Amino acid sequence: MNKQRIVWLHEQLPEWEAKGWISKEHAAQMRVFYGTVDTTQGPSLRRLLVLLLGLLLTSLGVFLLFAGYWYSFSPAGRMDWCIALLLLAVIALGLGLWKAPRGSIYAEGIGLFYVAALTISTVLMSDTYYTGEGWGFYALIIMLLTLPVIYLLGSGFTMMAYLLIGLLWSVSAREVTMWGEPVWLWLLLAAGSPFFAEQLRKRTRSYLSTLWLSWAYVAAIFGAFFFTITSYNLSLGLFFVASLSAATYALGSLSREQGLWSLPFRGIGVLGLMYVVVYGTFISTWQEEAAASADWLSIGLGIVALILVAGGLNALWQKRMGTDLLITFCPIVVGLLMLSVHWGVTPLTGSILFNVYVVLLAIVLLWQGTVTKRVGLVNGCIFTFLAMIAARFFDPTFSFVERGFTFMVTGVAIFAVNLFYMWRKQSQQAQVNTSVARANRRLRRRQTLGDDEHIEVTDTGEHTESAGNYTSAPSDDRTGADAAKSATVKEDGNMAYTAREQESAAAVSSDKTTARKGESSDAQ
Repeated sequence: MNKQRIVWLHEQLPEWEAKGWISKEHAAQMRVFYGTVDTTQGPSLRRLLVLLLGLLLTSLGVFLLFAGYWYSFSPAGRMDWCIALLLLAVIALGLGLWKAPRGSIYAEGIGLFYVAALTISTVLMSDTYYTGEGWGFYALIIMLLTLPVIYLLGSGFTMMAYLLIGLLWSVSAREVTMWGEPVWLWLLLAAGSPFFAEQLRKRTRSYLSTLWLSWAYVAAIFGAFFFTITSYNLSLGLFFVASLSAATYALGSLSREQGLWSLPFRGIGVLGLMYVVVYGTFISTWQEEAAASADWLSIGLGIVALILVAGGLNALWQKRMGTDLLITFCPIVVGLLMLSVHWGVTPLTGSILFNVYVVLLAIVLLWQGTVTKRVGLVNGCIFTFLAMIAARFFDPTFSFVERGFTFMVTGVAIFAVNLFYMWRKQSQQAQVNTSVARANRRLRRRQTLGDDEHIEVTDTGEHTESAGNYTSAPSDDRTGADAAKSATVKEDGNMAYTAREQESAAAVSSDKTTARKGESSDAQ
């Protein structure tokens, strides 16, 4: 029951007792029945968001006060302010470790304040002393100093901030240095995986934060993946993206029954596959792949990605998830087409074959979504077609004639699929209506035959009908339910009429036996 209603009831019971509406015994029983109000430690999530908003506004006010005078301070003065901010964050962290329970609301707030203070101080110091390092170096320092705090406080929101910093590292403009290479980012993401696994185990207590953490973790992994491809100029880039997206989607599909926490894996996996669809339809993608030379690092990572996809396909095959299996098969097709381009197939042929594959896959998924009534598959097919149309419109390598032909083929395909869907829907409705009409005619026919058989002729030659067997002839507009009810009444009437005949015959036989006994006694 709602807590506010329970509180209101406890407030009203004394007044009801005073007015004599209920007795003291009944009031005591009501208090015991509705029980006490469950108290929670600390503020609620909504209250925490309001408090964070107030803290953010206060921080912005302080920032604006310092912004106008910041550069008037000497470098040593700026250093002092940054150290004071860090000292305040460390004191708050110590109080949190001493008093705040692990994973509580207070621990979440202290962790976020610590990350914010550390990030602001690092950025201000880099601006003051012009160190010249890229964002990757500063992100490495912040993440290294934040990781122990995450485990000590058990703060999921601090982990989200940690992953957000890693995502900013992967998408920022940079020159890869020794301390800004992708390998450090991968190691830091792997170091946070035990905490993510811990949050998944206790997701029943903090379900919403676990869902948000899943989104952040998957996004950080994809960012690190793109960071790796662009930093080392790897070939087979589209195959790598397709493999990671398909494996992520397969993991989310296999974990669908465990709750909504797997939704980010499916969602980001689908977004990655949409990226593959859009860029795979461009001729320039295949031209660049044909001109690139595959190095040993690309080949080795390609083998690892292939093993990852094969594992996902095997797991989906064992669970007989055919639709998800077709979606996860996308990187295999992309890899084969890339190999064919390297072996002499023209980029135009590779692009056309990939477009044909995407159209066929969309049609199959639309059919599966219609049969299994999964709206997500139907919407995914629609978005796939829209992405292909947008790609054709902005592709400069196609002439106006080729773009027009592509639009025509896509439009005809959309019309054909929708017309087939409408025809199938109408045929199903007609089949259902025909079966219902056939059932109604069958019931009416049985009722008519039953009326003809239940007419009986008495010994006097007069045609009589039993009261239990009497029913009117069925009209043309009588429904099947009324006909079935009338047939039941007739069967009950026949049973009653037969029972009465047996009772009458038994009575006549008894009278004849009594008369014979009387005649024999008179003769004696």
